[in-house]
Amino acid sequence: MKKTISYLTLLMFAVLMYGPILPAQEVDQTEQREAELAMAESFRAGFQEIVDDLNSGSFERFTNAIDQPAMLERIFALRLINQRIKKQFRENFEFAIEPMVKALLTSGDDGAKATLLNIDSRGDFGRATVRYELPNFQYNYHEYDLRLNRHGGVVIVDWTDFLQGEKFSDGLGETLIMAAPSDPAVRKLLDFKNARPRHIFQMAQLLKAARDHDVNRYFEILESLDEQLQRQRIALARAMVMDPDILIYDEPFVGLDPISMGVIVRLVRQMNDALGISSILVSHDVQEIAAVADCSYLIADGKVAASGSPDELSNTSSEVVKQFMHGMADGPVAFHYAAPNYAEPLLGRDVE
Repeated sequence: MKKTISYLTLLMFAVLMYGPILPAQEVDQTEQREAELAMAESFRAGFQEIVDDLNSGSFERFTNAIDQPAMLERIFALRLINQRIKKQFRENFEFAIEPMVKALLTSGDDGAKATLLNIDSRGDFGRATVRYELPNFQYNYHEYDLRLNRHGGVVIVDWTDFLQGEKFSDGLGETLIMAAPSDPAVRKLLDFKNARPRHIFQMAQLLKAARDHDVNRYFEILESLDEQLQRQRIALARAMVMDPDILIYDEPFVGLDPISMGVIVRLVRQMNDALGISSILVSHDVQEIAAVADCSYLIADGKVAASGSPDELSNTSSEVVKQFMHGMADGPVAFHYAAPNYAEPLLGRDVE
């Protein structure tokens, strides 16, 4: 009996000294949860530092977080990019990445205004959603694919721009193809089977017009596309130019019949929305401008006579603006200007 009591005493002492004995599986699960929490915090804190850096006007943390060799492979992927273009891009990528990122993430002179909305992770892979403020109280959203490096630092793998509707690597890859479009490369861009030689030719010509910023040629080709290519028009419009801030159209409706004019008006609006840019149209065609413009400026005598939405200008009390907007023959702007007798310069003498 004494021996049994001493064993029980020894067992109770061991339990008091060392605490409860947990199964090995439960210990592993606890350690795994703690590791997950630690990695989640690394993602949150690390990416928040990148966002804060953007808001301070610096892009250093962002560009340094990009795994450049891996990003290059994603850009090139299986795309049939011209070897000379690929070589030049690879050699200059290290120096070009920061200007490209700055152009994509900033709006005007205000720099980037970013807000980290959400970040999720599983193991050493994560995903973050960031909202960027745009002019006129608008927003764009980016979704970032992330991972942790061996030191626990955040690495940016790639990201999706929801305004452009594509990944950063995909957009750059297509731009590189556009620089020197070969028939096999163009064929891979088409999203339908059994593409014929004329489809490839039309697409290649469209890409070349986009590359050369030849707006008139671009529209001409766009309107002549085969039916199977028509549904790709918005995607093609994004490739029109390499992410400009502004597109300027100088009298784009001159010499067009009513049907062609209506088509061009629609394409200008589609181009603007697809590229997410601002467009300036210089034109005397009031009705066509009113159909697409968010804001109009009326120039008279070298000055801005009025500005506002098309509806505001149409309902103005200004006689000058009213005459122009409604095409009135009578008003403060005279149609006939004072001039000498036409016969005088023609005959070289005074005419009674």
